[in-house]
Amino acid sequence: MKRILCLFISMIIILMTMPCSIMAQKSQTMVYIDNVLLDLEHPAEIKDGIPYIPLIETFFAMGVQMSYDEKENAYVGYGNNGEIEVVVGEDVIYVDWVNIKLPAEIYVSEDNTVMIPAYAVEDALKTETYVYDESKNIIYLVKPELEFNEAMEFNLANEVRKLGEGEQICDDEPLFRLQPDNGDKYIKMEEVDVSAEGMPFDRAIQIETLPLEGNQVPVSNYSIQKVVNNVGGDFDIGDVGIMTYWARATKITDETGSAGLRMCYERTEDYHKLSAQGDGSVTVGTEWKQYYEVLCNQRYAIPNNRSRLCIGVGYKPQIIQIAGLKIVNYKDTVDLETLMPNSGDTYKGMEEDALWRKEANKRIEEYRKNDMYINVVNEDGEPLENVNINVDMTKSEFIYGDTVMRREYMNLDPELESTRLQNEFYSEYLNTIIDSFIKWAVSYVNDGRDAIQVANYALSTLKKQIRAHCLMWDGVYPGEYKNIADMPYEEIYDIFTENTIKYMWAFKDKAVQWDVLNEPFDSNVIRNKYGNTLFADMMKLAKKIDPNTPLYVNETGMEGKNSKDEYTRDEGAANIIEAFLDEGAPIDGVGIQAHCTNLKYPQGFYWQIDTFARSVKNLAVTEFDLYTMADTEACKQYMEDIMRITYSHPKATGFLIWGHYDPNHWRADSNFYDKDYVAKYGHEVWQKLVLDEWWTRESGTTDSEGNFSVRGHRGDYDITVEYNGEKESIPFTLVQSDNDIVDNRIDIIIKNDGTINGTVTNTPKPLPTPIKFETLSEAYADFMARFGNDENPIYIADSYSDMGKQVLETYDGIENTYYESQNENHWVRYELSDQTYSGIISIEWKQDSNEAAHEYEVLVSDDGVEWESIYTGRSRKINTVGYESTKYLMIKYEGGNGFGISEVTVDALKEGTKSNE
Repeated sequence: MKRILCLFISMIIILMTMPCSIMAQKSQTMVYIDNVLLDLEHPAEIKDGIPYIPLIETFFAMGVQMSYDEKENAYVGYGNNGEIEVVVGEDVIYVDWVNIKLPAEIYVSEDNTVMIPAYAVEDALKTETYVYDESKNIIYLVKPELEFNEAMEFNLANEVRKLGEGEQICDDEPLFRLQPDNGDKYIKMEEVDVSAEGMPFDRAIQIETLPLEGNQVPVSNYSIQKVVNNVGGDFDIGDVGIMTYWARATKITDETGSAGLRMCYERTEDYHKLSAQGDGSVTVGTEWKQYYEVLCNQRYAIPNNRSRLCIGVGYKPQIIQIAGLKIVNYKDTVDLETLMPNSGDTYKGMEEDALWRKEANKRIEEYRKNDMYINVVNEDGEPLENVNINVDMTKSEFIYGDTVMRREYMNLDPELESTRLQNEFYSEYLNTIIDSFIKWAVSYVNDGRDAIQVANYALSTLKKQIRAHCLMWDGVYPGEYKNIADMPYEEIYDIFTENTIKYMWAFKDKAVQWDVLNEPFDSNVIRNKYGNTLFADMMKLAKKIDPNTPLYVNETGMEGKNSKDEYTRDEGAANIIEAFLDEGAPIDGVGIQAHCTNLKYPQGFYWQIDTFARSVKNLAVTEFDLYTMADTEACKQYMEDIMRITYSHPKATGFLIWGHYDPNHWRADSNFYDKDYVAKYGHEVWQKLVLDEWWTRESGTTDSEGNFSVRGHRGDYDITVEYNGEKESIPFTLVQSDNDIVDNRIDIIIKNDGTINGTVTNTPKPLPTPIKFETLSEAYADFMARFGNDENPIYIADSYSDMGKQVLETYDGIENTYYESQNENHWVRYELSDQTYSGIISIEWKQDSNEAAHEYEVLVSDDGVEWESIYTGRSRKINTVGYESTKYLMIKYEGGNGFGISEVTVDALKEGTKSNE
């Protein structure tokens, strides 16, 4: 017994004196790089089943040094895929500006080591996927061969010095005859003497950008600018020139440490640019620097008497000085390729293995597709095996459309080949027609007859849904109202109210989306004078009349960007959307006008449209075309890339082109058909993506359990079931769901006599019926006859909360009284004074609860017992939600940091009328 005890004690002593490293080897997670054990100061870990590696040590061993950047609040390094940005606490990393979703969050361990999922290595370093051997507790990594670009940077200044004299269009004289243009009250300008500074010029023009009211940021760099017309000479189509100037900043307030400047040479009447490299925007530092800009337009001539030089300074408060301007036209003596190598033929992210494309395809798989489950049994409920199933998509959920001119489908000769090709294009390529005849300046001419005919032709003859464009455009008015901003506000308000009723009632329930406001960034005649309230009120009225149709604000100038430091208008435009939302405007989505003139990094386009996703639930590219000097292959690839990156965005709802036929295109250069109806590159791209890659066609047979499943792109389908010579086609709609086996089911019963019956969870929606009115005035008269003399408006008659109390303080008209609760699944409900036809509920949240935004839900009921959810969203200062016929409304708390309601108002039409059929 003593021997056993001594042996036991000896074993304990041996274990206690054994080196810790030997004991730990069995429990620690080890990392091997190229099959060589990596000696780590902090070991790898397995957390919740996910392999983690220490960021700094592992990446350094893989050839990439990561360091902390205080400005970015991130760890930053450079790998084969570009810049790597890692932020502790996030479940994504950014590689070359591409968001890479990780399986779990990055965290800091107890010994202050940053730990990152091993999953990140593949995309961050452009290497092979990690392998984790659970039995050995080892993570295997492969070190990448670092790729360095040793090509010498092209130096435009050196190339310019090699050129001949050319024809000098102007010297610095235009700088000193600048005239007011946009935002002149925010500009202070003077000539300054710089002769003592030893520069090749003696004078400069000094332009100070003054602060905006409330320290707002200008909406665009050209929202504050000076211009000069008749610059000094002619540029013919294809002429190549150079504009050079010097600039410096003497005051900078932007956090980037730089000032901004836009020097743009363009045609006066239509703003076609001579700048070949973009819009002429540059960053300006505190030291004098000479800037060079290549000038060329291969489609339009810009004669002197139609030319202007724009100097945009719409940035945060700054002072810049510009001097030494010189513009030279080399005409056809210099090839554009000399000054812009590979101009338009390549662009960032074009390569086949580009990381952005890989991630976009992952998002498409996640956000655009769902599973459908088909089960086949006999009439006794027994599963049937080997039943043939064909799954054929008939219509995509995603909106694919085109704006079509009236002359393109009215009075066409059916015998012409062009008519056949055009009808084929409408039939096979599109599911949506943009009705752009709705615009007030257009429809005013004949009281909306053309707009209504276009809509009815699309619905009845083409069998396509319509997208309505546009209700308001604050800068484009009928001739009679060209000075509308000079009218009294009350008169303007009444005109807009009548117009909104006309259009929304005539087109009620007819459109899949409505552009209620067009281009607010550039077009702001009335808003500049009277603010946003009128337009927010019209959006509320539109939603009140037509609560089922998503309302969009359609914004222009979204061409993408090459880097996150590039200044573009998306932030300013998003601020305008935010301002409308703060007034309770029920904006459901933002339309993106992508009239592209340059080939830019596709991931930059993603982030540009994503800017708006912070504010709204939906996005759509509503007007796409590509107008550039690039060759056909580059254009074809770029169009495909922009369509792919758009389709991958989780909030995107559509991709629509702005004209398909050169003679009717606004730039006479569509991407689909030339003047002879010969197909162009866009035709091929559309076929490849829309009709092939993103169009689901599957077939197979049921298994022993009678089951067959398909993962497909969401939309309408024909499900064909064939068994023992009998065949039946069943319409079905694949919808977004987190529970496909419940929400996307097709249950088939095959009877003994061969009859095939199917039950589906979702069926395709029929197209709306045609508009019954011939004119807008007729629609207005009908509306006023039904609702115009309502002397007893609907109001909140009673209220009740889940706590069993009335909530009178939420509709007492007093802003600083409110109802608040921290209860989970908290709700308040309201009984209205009468049954509604349609209407809106506006919810003003208690301000501190708005700061801690939360999810909420709006429900409706006819009897106060059975409830239907009509909206889920996130709280902000004011939310406005539309609803159809109801008697009761409920607001339900879905989680967050508090639920506080300050004021609830309802604005509704009374029940008792029929829908506009």
